Amino acid sequence: MADSAPLWARWRVRGVSVRPWARVRLRGRDGPIPARLLTVSPGWITVEVDTPHGPQCQIWPPDFVRWGEAVLLPECCGVAVEIDGTTHRCARERGDAVVWAWVRRAVEVGGRVEGLHASN
Repeated sequence: MADSAPLWARWRVRGVSVRPWARVRLRGRDGPIPARLLTVSPGWITVEVDTPHGPQCQIWPPDFVRWGEAVLLPECCGVAVEIDGTTHRCARERGDAVVWAWVRRAVEVGGRVEGLHASN
């Protein structure tokens, strides 16, 4: 790329496929918004939302998620939680309530959460 391109456009990155691992409801201005959870990071979550123009990736504060209504997707086999550089895994076989307790705690302490699938 030419040197006149913005700095962010000068880097070559490889595409990464991200799969949703849970269904959540967001507290939208006009009511609940159904979404598919992709990742949880310190201070924000990434979700996929269906819009009139097709699926769209969006970033929301975790406080806008109705965590009590969240449901793991059937293909999710657990979560990986990273806190202070250490990754901990919680398998779904321990129970969905335990998995969600790990997710809520990670949100509280600024951890990162990714869903695990059989291929992870």
